[in-house]
Amino acid sequence: MSKVKNWSVIAIFIISLAVAGVSSADHFLIVNDSSSTSCDAIEASLTALGHTFTREAATSAVLLTPTEVRTDYNATFWMGNPTVSGPEPPWCIALMSDGGNLMVADNDFGYYNQGQVIYTTYFESTYVSDSGSDGTLTGQDFMAGIDPDISADPYPDDFTITGANGVIIFDAPSGNVAGTAIERTPVTEQYRAIYLAWDYVNTPSATRDTDAITTEIVTYLSEPVIPVELMSFIVE
Repeated sequence: MSKVKNWSVIAIFIISLAVAGVSSADHFLIVNDSSSTSCDAIEASLTALGHTFTREAATSAVLLTPTEVRTDYNATFWMGNPTVSGPEPPWCIALMSDGGNLMVADNDFGYYNQGQVIYTTYFESTYVSDSGSDGTLTGQDFMAGIDPDISADPYPDDFTITGANGVIIFDAPSGNVAGTAIERTPVTEQYRAIYLAWDYVNTPSATRDTDAITTEIVTYLSEPVIPVELMSFIVE
């Protein structure tokens, strides 16, 4: 007599905790891409908040591997505009693709990179104008209640969010966006990113060095992205 085997397909969810994680606590990489005053500004904030950091010139930062950066730092703060024709945008893309969290803060990031993959795909943004964020911003989402006046920056870009993974964290006076936070968890990359469309040095110290903007940035970028994978297998 033949035996009939009953097969069942069991689907389980596996939460991976090891993706985009970092081994060191409260230590950040600051990249100076021709924006030393903005580096000084965020360093002062991090110091006031009790965090540590390492500062590298862009030319030396791009020699680090994504694994080295993810292992040694909670997140990377890129101060300045990753040059379109240089190695900087590919390095930033490689870092995010490998699960590294990144902030870019610069008033010309959109102006120069508006047609580039780093801007349209990884930061899910569409450039609008060269000074649409000039004035007082309105904080949204985890920046709600924080409304910095960035009038000291004469040409802060404004943009719109085009992807499904970005949220507005600062509204621009133009009615467009001045800052966004992105959490992408596709198959090939899991990362968090923040894009601020002004030079960080022009963030008023009253909302930068106290328990405000920098604190929220550090908190958001230090949290690991936890993707949920649906896997299946067959048991007899």
